[in-house]
Amino acid sequence: MLPFDSSLLFVLDDRIGSRVSQTGTEARAHLKDALVLGGMTVAHAGTPVRIKITDVHGAQAPDVDGSIDILFQPMRLANQGTLPLRTPTAHVTVRVTAGQQSTTGVTDTIKDIFIPYHYLYRMFRKGAELDLHPGTLLRARTAATVSVAGATVSVIAPPPFHLSVDEPHPHFSPLPFLTVPPKNTMPPRPSPTPQATPTP
Repeated sequence: MLPFDSSLLFVLDDRIGSRVSQTGTEARAHLKDALVLGGMTVAHAGTPVRIKITDVHGAQAPDVDGSIDILFQPMRLANQGTLPLRTPTAHVTVRVTAGQQSTTGVTDTIKDIFIPYHYLYRMFRKGAELDLHPGTLLRARTAATVSVAGATVSVIAPPPFHLSVDEPHPHFSPLPFLTVPPKNTMPPRPSPTPQATPTP
């Protein structure tokens, strides 16, 4: 059995990046290693998969790096069915380590001291563009459980998550369609009674 949230490696076939990709397009990738369960090959090495580009952000000033948002499409299995995939890191950006950040900060401080108007250059300095070439390894996680029993392959979706604070039927008070007139709180006056008039 392949449990839910298992890790799979895919090899990128197309170039994607913050400069070359467009929102709504798809890129090709393939499974790096064969997926074998119980002696049965559930998915062969090289099984194609599509990666949808959901959003693209180009590099901007000052020092804002480019990024893309990706979404893995379901992968077709060898025998039957498809395996849904999810992206551990849907927002892909330029990875900068803490050492690189500190080195850049020290370098900028020294240049600000010794180079006139360097701080103006930093204000208009553009960040780095994200560029992933073919052959880049991308990691995806399974969004379902795959089990093999004999010659049958089953893809089992997880049940929905329930929180302890969830209410099955939330309270909802609808707004009234009309304004209810206020009730009259004053007591009614008695009706006048006719009085007899004296005769002369």
